[in-house]
Amino acid sequence: MAVITIPRALREKLGEEGTGAFVEVMQSIETEWRKDLSTKEDLARLEGVIKEELANFKGIVKEDSARLEGVLKEELVIFKGIMSEDFAKFKGVMSENFADFKGEIRKDSANFKGMMSEDFAKFKGEVREDLTNVRLEIEKAKSDVIKWVAAMLIAQSAVIAALVRLLSH
Repeated sequence: MAVITIPRALREKLGEEGTGAFVEVMQSIETEWRKDLSTKEDLARLEGVIKEELANFKGIVKEDSARLEGVLKEELVIFKGIMSEDFAKFKGVMSENFADFKGEIRKDSANFKGMMSEDFAKFKGEVREDLTNVRLEIEKAKSDVIKWVAAMLIAQSAVIAALVRLLSH
């Protein structure tokens, strides 16, 4: 406990008894004040609790990150499977349609053999245009699939990078 020095002017005003009472009040206040202060042991305990909680939190984040990575990988595999199936279906439908279309063209060609060459040239141009459109649709579908796969890979990379950065701090 610190020694309290009362200035002479105050001691003279309070008198010997008043000065003693004032010192007791000040010491009582200091005693109460010190009860509320944290000790080194309190701080060490708190530091231990914080370290333990931080370790628990890191463990939870690590588990959640691993679980999330697993789910993302599973979802990506499922997505790739769905896209592959859809593309295969689309390709099959397009092949059937193309085969049907090709058959129709052959039939129509046989019917138009006797017609004038100008009409035949016009029809041939229409067939080429339809084939070009079919090819463009196929190319567009391929492009869309590639974009989706690339976007998912980028998104997964960003999530993994964020998780790695989060766990590294």
